[in-house]
Amino acid sequence: MSSFAIQAALTITSLNLSNSILEKIEQNDEFTTVVDGASGDIYPLALSLLSINPYFSGDDILITHIGILKKGQRVATGQIRIKGYEIIDLPQTPLNDIISKLPAKQKAIAGRYFGYGYSKLPEKTGQELLNIILDMFPDQVADIERIAGKLNREPIPKTNRNEDAAVEKDIVGLCLDIFGEDRSKILQSWKSSTGEKSVGKSFLTGLPEYSAYEDDLINHDLSNLPGWEVVQKDITGVVEFENAENERLVIINANRKPMEKALGVDLIYFHRKYEAFTFVQYKMMDQKVEQGDRSYYNPNQRSQEDEQERMQRLYDLLLNEKESKSLNDYRIGNCPIFFKVCRKLQLKYEDTSIAPGAYIPLNQWKILLNDESTKGPKGGCQIGFHTLKNRYISTTMFVELMQRGFLGTQSIASKKIGLFIQAAIEQGHSVMYAIDERGFTGNSENSTS
Repeated sequence: MSSFAIQAALTITSLNLSNSILEKIEQNDEFTTVVDGASGDIYPLALSLLSINPYFSGDDILITHIGILKKGQRVATGQIRIKGYEIIDLPQTPLNDIISKLPAKQKAIAGRYFGYGYSKLPEKTGQELLNIILDMFPDQVADIERIAGKLNREPIPKTNRNEDAAVEKDIVGLCLDIFGEDRSKILQSWKSSTGEKSVGKSFLTGLPEYSAYEDDLINHDLSNLPGWEVVQKDITGVVEFENAENERLVIINANRKPMEKALGVDLIYFHRKYEAFTFVQYKMMDQKVEQGDRSYYNPNQRSQEDEQERMQRLYDLLLNEKESKSLNDYRIGNCPIFFKVCRKLQLKYEDTSIAPGAYIPLNQWKILLNDESTKGPKGGCQIGFHTLKNRYISTTMFVELMQRGFLGTQSIASKKIGLFIQAAIEQGHSVMYAIDERGFTGNSENSTS
């Protein structure tokens, strides 16, 4: 008997809305819709039975799915947006067949919770319903218990590692998008350990299903990658993902100092097919304008100056290299170094999104620091969406350009990267080094192997 409970019910009988939701589930394994009710009538997160039946007529309610419903924002008075995800198909079953198996006390009232829209279920009724569902559909038991378990995890304790881990999580999600894998299920599999080290030395340590051993990586011939000898000495976490074509994405976290003393997180992404390195430095918009809810990053700080000087030295080094005429080396710009400006990140189990951000190349960044468009009312520099307007690369655009090999270093310059990685680690940064082997055949004309 399960210790979990079905907490809510969602019944959709509209033909058009049912078809729309079913199409979204088929395409994305999730959906959003708007339901009637006050905010207090809807759980923040709930394991829910769903009846999405475009052929509804009369009282023939069919239970069609089970999944998690997440409360969103109010869209109008008495209307709340909800998101459904981790959706599991169930054999379509008349609600009355399920209710008939309930104890007499619950049987008399259970049907009222499936009239239309969203309803909370009493705890005892929810427990009984879940046990019936598990008995009726044994093939779905493992999946149902998996998603139910996600709602019963201990809260993540607040530590001085949480913000770094939230950035590391965002980086993993970004890398998975570039690699072309579904980030949602992977990020939702993350498990924190207990106690003060609940987020571990690295976010990667909470992805045990994808953990890889260092010796295995060396056997996969990563030891010849630029900067590997530096990274290898300071590894705090390693994960390995594989797609349907047996291509791999390896993400390595390296840091020489204790993670709670690290200055920030760099992403160094290596696309092996194009022998292209791309660098991303996160900058948090933790300041707000005096009027309005507009956040911005203030670059007027010593740590920013030090980081920019270090990146500029690398950029100058790369600019001194002879330009390649190879088609494989074509890039749309010569700057492989980017800042990602985004709002402060929070570490949450259920959040598998990538933080909306502005990706800004270093050469544009230097212009922004002194441009009139970024000056606040007191003359200070404000780098935020309200000053950038649309003059930045969005996440979607960044991912697509990375996938096509249009960003990053040229192969002839990639051998210089080890110096940058070493400098980053020595200065206390937590370096996330991603190696994307998608499309790599092992016989590249300018291969570093």
